[in-house]
Amino acid sequence: MTCKESLSAFMQRSLYGPNGYYSGERRRFGRAGDFYTSAQASPLFGALWARFVLRTVEPAQPLCIVELGCGDGDLAVSLLDELIRKTAGSGRPIVYAGIDLSLVAQLRTRKVLEQLLERYPGEADRCSLATATSVADLRRETGERYTSGFVIANEVLDALPCDLVRVSGSKLWRLWVCDGEDACDSETDDTAPGPFFGDRSVTRFVPTSDRELTEYAQRYLAPCDDDCGALVAEAQTGILALVRDVAHYLQPQYLAFIDYGGYTRDIVGADRPEGSLRAYARHRLVADWIDSPGECDLTYDVDFTVLQAAFAECGYESVSVRRQGAFLIDMPDFMDVVQSAAAKDPRVLQTLKHVIMPGAMGDRFMVALAKRK
Repeated sequence: MTCKESLSAFMQRSLYGPNGYYSGERRRFGRAGDFYTSAQASPLFGALWARFVLRTVEPAQPLCIVELGCGDGDLAVSLLDELIRKTAGSGRPIVYAGIDLSLVAQLRTRKVLEQLLERYPGEADRCSLATATSVADLRRETGERYTSGFVIANEVLDALPCDLVRVSGSKLWRLWVCDGEDACDSETDDTAPGPFFGDRSVTRFVPTSDRELTEYAQRYLAPCDDDCGALVAEAQTGILALVRDVAHYLQPQYLAFIDYGGYTRDIVGADRPEGSLRAYARHRLVADWIDSPGECDLTYDVDFTVLQAAFAECGYESVSVRRQGAFLIDMPDFMDVVQSAAAKDPRVLQTLKHVIMPGAMGDRFMVALAKRK
């Protein structure tokens, strides 16, 4: 058997490599793309978050927002539009920084924000825009610390490369991508077939003693293993690494992560014998994605138990973890934002339903909010 690379290495190359899914110029979001985020579903999503930031950040502080995974700028433009409109004439500084590994995404975000500022010629001077490929690069390039800032990440965690592991008792296996023509006798080498295969590549679980994966499995997966026999789940070790970088380089006051998923008990178990990893293209599931790296989005359900642990380890107190619909509806400015927007265009009420209603994004997505201790 020839193992080419671990699943996490495959995902890194497939999503963010030179020919990766997020590296090129293709349209990934909206009807013409492969999936929707809440920001594309309704512009009120960004407007509501702008009001939340206004109520959360101290009045004497600049309105500083760092967006992880700025994409095509859909969330950024609705956020800043509402912030500028609500603070017009105040002179209060607005600082926005978009982080994205894709230079194409950075350029698209800058373009839509520059077009937005053209609509507010008297307010543009108080708005500062920046983009970078990482929080470390942002810190180096701007020379600023965002200690009063608000970091928001909408559907970022589900796009972090992960490993898929198999746990049974004290044994641990890691998923590898292998050449499809290779034969393997699992009875003699202690490997096990993986859940994904194509014409050219297959996957196999290979025994591992990797320290990081072992510690992850013992902490999060072993408690779920009692009644499952062999348990298969994503090892989402990238969550801690990301939160650690944000805390180290930016030291923001607040962190907000929005993604689909749940607690460990919700997303790990015998009812998910292959984990939750999946691929999308043109709004449809793709079966043989292992043969076409870079051609589709790879995603999985985010473990918010792991995220809360990362908050605590990095010096942040978890303030709230709630379903997106309930979180947005309970915002003090919810009705004001909705009524003001509906007065101009009643159609926004239809788009908002996708973001807040049960059965749609309202209960499929979670919002995790944390504050620096």
